[in-house]
Amino acid sequence: RECASPDFDSDTRRLTSELLRLPVVDTMIDVPYGPEAQSKKLKYLTSDHGFLNLMAHSALSDVMTMMRVVSHYPVSEVTKHADSPVVTVKADVSFQQKDLAKEAGFYFDKPNRSWLLKIRKARIAEMKWPFDIFILGADNVAPTTGDPF
Repeated sequence: RECASPDFDSDTRRLTSELLRLPVVDTMIDVPYGPEAQSKKLKYLTSDHGFLNLMAHSALSDVMTMMRVVSHYPVSEVTKHADSPVVTVKADVSFQQKDLAKEAGFYFDKPNRSWLLKIRKARIAEMKWPFDIFILGADNVAPTTGDPF
């Protein structure tokens, strides 16, 4: 087997290993968006952060746009809990208290008639909610893909 560089295989393994140690962030849950971010849809996030994505739905453009949104936040805050598993938390609220859950970032899960939030397990202790919560369980550690908002 011929290779351009005799060190190609070892260099590839070393670089792959270094890349795998990088934190993987989920922009749906790891970025500390403030209350000004009413939606986590990309077209609204760009507007909330003072610019527009003029080439929406192009993979490269969407990635570059999200990088620009994330650049508004300290990297240390975005990656702070990236190694913690994602869990689903259920808000223990009555119908009359539903707005408290909504304001806290929970979304309504119609089939189960529950207010839920996907969050890094390590962040739960930092949160101050005006209602009780139940931790339903760990999700996949890989970033979530759905947009419940």
